Amino acid sequence: MREGPDGYRLLTEHAMAAAIAGEWGERDFWDSVRRVRFRRCCWRPRSRRSRPPRWPRMAELIPGARHVRVAGTGHLLHDDAPARYRELVTEFLTELSG
Repeated sequence: MREGPDGYRLLTEHAMAAAIAGEWGERDFWDSVRRVRFRRCCWRPRSRRSRPPRWPRMAELIPGARHVRVAGTGHLLHDDAPARYRELVTEFLTELSG
């Protein structure tokens, strides 16, 4: 994205962005997810436009991971709910250090 005088614009053509987004819906990456060995927190917006949930499944497959959906947020969770985002990051880092 690039910010201009009239807002933000994609750095790529719309067709290319759509193709990339579509690929994520088709890609089979579960073998790779099963090999992850670091703790992870999967934070997900509560947007109605979210694709069918993969994050809960990821959290099940990664040891020590957890999945959190944040109500009232869109794609940019940290912008839509900064206080909740900070709370989640703090909780996660505190767990790692404890």
